[in-house]
Amino acid sequence: MKVRPLTTIVCLWLGLLGLGVGIIERYAHLPGPIGSEPGAHEQRERPLARMYVHPRCPCSRASLLELASLMSAPGVDADVEIHLYSPADASDDWAKGRTWQIAERIPRARVLIDPEAARAHADGALTSGHLVVRTAAGTVAFSGGITRARGEQGPSPAHDRVLPLLRTDPDQDNTLTLAAVAPATSPVFGCQITHERDCSTRAKR
Repeated sequence: MKVRPLTTIVCLWLGLLGLGVGIIERYAHLPGPIGSEPGAHEQRERPLARMYVHPRCPCSRASLLELASLMSAPGVDADVEIHLYSPADASDDWAKGRTWQIAERIPRARVLIDPEAARAHADGALTSGHLVVRTAAGTVAFSGGITRARGEQGPSPAHDRVLPLLRTDPDQDNTLTLAAVAPATSPVFGCQITHERDCSTRAKR
């Protein structure tokens, strides 16, 4: 008589555990919003990778580390800008935590503060970790995320799309099919750039 209640409890516990894992998995693969397509051309000497980040979003550390991996790959010759959101009334130190430190370690990266995410919104970036890659001629060749899920590093289709763009010879820029036809896109997994409530409290300094 004592075995049946114990079996019931174990079954209920396993069911709840499975439900919890399912909810976590669903959230991990739930992409954030993307705004309008990036606009004006920005002709440069080299391709440009520009990422937009909420400095207190834990998911974005994986995005930054993926960007670091791309920039460290053989043959890459591109400029990098990382724009960290900051509320209009906040001091510069508000954005300068661990995420800023990770961003500063990326090869050739310029790390900048983006008050009220004005620069991010101009490029259609609404979710932290959104990367926009422009060719040397200023054409947008990629706009989206480069992780396979929230906070997950590792190989992804987006990584494979972006890497050749960062290796582009500026003299051959106009021959890029991806850039000439339409920019490649990919879901962005992270917190909304201007919504700190979407970010885990563990990410705060």
